[in-house]
Amino acid sequence: MDTNTFNTTALQDELTGALVGLARAADTAPAVSDATWQVMIEALAANSPAAACSEAEILSLIDRVHAEKFKVVPDCAICASPCGRTADYNMANIWNAPEDIRSLKVLILLGVHGLAGYAHRALALGVPDDEVNRFFAEALATIGEELSPEYLQPTLLKTGEMVCKCKVLLDKASAETSTTPSSAASEEPKKQLTTGSTSFAPFRPSRGSLWSLP
Repeated sequence: MDTNTFNTTALQDELTGALVGLARAADTAPAVSDATWQVMIEALAANSPAAACSEAEILSLIDRVHAEKFKVVPDCAICASPCGRTADYNMANIWNAPEDIRSLKVLILLGVHGLAGYAHRALALGVPDDEVNRFFAEALATIGEELSPEYLQPTLLKTGEMVCKCKVLLDKASAETSTTPSSAASEEPKKQLTTGSTSFAPFRPSRGSLWSLP
């Protein structure tokens, strides 16, 4: 692995850790807005293994995630005795976890990245879903907890359920804009989703590593 690839992979882990911190904040805070979900979805989709973001783009996303977190839980930014609950998650905890736990958490992450691609498309079509949005916080917060496999498996199953729900939303939105679901589905992988200066394609979960599994 060359130095640039290593740096980018480390930054992708850092962005994921920042997203876990935002998810923990959003999971219980009352100040969560549509902007929170948009930042979370855009960062997840742009940070997928299928995306090709530059280091500068990833650093910009990390800054956006941190800024949104401190809007959701402003007291955490100035707390003199931080509890660490909304702090960025150290992804080394996943890579060093027992194999069964590591595998389940990686599969959840892969699924969430794929779901984010669909959810971002739903946002663009004006059909966001609050249950799907809330699930991003739930799934990412779960990633940051020290849980046994039996507690991780329901989250993995629910990830698939949310992907199916998002596909239904997209089919409905496509039908309402005079585009048949079948043609929309066939064209979707070719489309590029753009957020600011960051472009990315919807991720399709598959067997393999996340960015570069140890």
